[in-house]
Amino acid sequence: MLEITQNSPTTKLDEIQSTEIYVATILESCLNVYNILSCIYLISKLKSTRLMHLNLKTMLISVSVTLILFNVFRFIKSFAYFFTQAQSTVTSQLIIWIIGIIVAIAFLYMDLLRHNYWNNNRMLISCSLVYTHPEIVLTLFTSSVILFCTFTFISILLYYYNRQQFLRSNIQKLAIRYQYKENVTTLTFLVPLSTAFGLSNIVSAFLIAFMFTHIQNEGGVNDQLVDNLWKIEKAYNATISVFTVFFVLICIKMHQPLWQIVLSDFRKFQSPSSSVHHFLQPKHHQSIRLMTRKGELVEALNEGDVYFKNLRDTWGK
Repeated sequence: MLEITQNSPTTKLDEIQSTEIYVATILESCLNVYNILSCIYLISKLKSTRLMHLNLKTMLISVSVTLILFNVFRFIKSFAYFFTQAQSTVTSQLIIWIIGIIVAIAFLYMDLLRHNYWNNNRMLISCSLVYTHPEIVLTLFTSSVILFCTFTFISILLYYYNRQQFLRSNIQKLAIRYQYKENVTTLTFLVPLSTAFGLSNIVSAFLIAFMFTHIQNEGGVNDQLVDNLWKIEKAYNATISVFTVFFVLICIKMHQPLWQIVLSDFRKFQSPSSSVHHFLQPKHHQSIRLMTRKGELVEALNEGDVYFKNLRDTWGK
């Protein structure tokens, strides 16, 4: 006859509270702290290193940041384990339950006292957060403006620094000059793009501040206020759409080969008949015309010569 034993939850709880698990959690927490500090150190050294490809450096920094986040959350999980194990008495658990119930009732009471516009019978299609919590939206956009202004300022400084380093005549290593050249090219795109996006955020922040002032003056949100501020709401949401237009224009204008292609397509669009005739013609012995960023012709035979000639021309500047 088989004897059936019931595995109660107490057995599993005893495994969780075992000495082995406790020691392993302590060791993992120490390892998490070490990993966080070592990854931060690695990021600081990766930022200062020079002879490394930019894509590789970006990938390593991204992985390091991901590992930092992973170890931080694992450390939080271990801390939660120690915190829950400390709650072994009935009194401590009862106090936590009472506090949780009081907080839940307080939030429900605050929500019942507030008459929001979505409780009405009429449905309004709008961005609710800008009306219910305009201070949060204003804080987010204000922080975004500050961050992008700071980022743009730093990008401008980095542009002039890399350009100055690239034009220095005492740099004799081609790899270093190549890296500075790549940095200058990247920042040439990055500075105007971040400036345009920062300006769009500034406009949005002013519009949200205008809405915030009206909501505070009215003492709350109602149907009439939402209707009056509808255009302002649409305007601050449309700033990113406007930025997209400038984004495309900046990318095209800053890259000379792409700009020439766009002009060529525009001319074909202006004269459809000649365009159709051009496409119907046989395309024998056509060569691909590659252009540098400055508009110089690059072919397969002189591709390396053109690029390194540009570096050589700046060698003595």
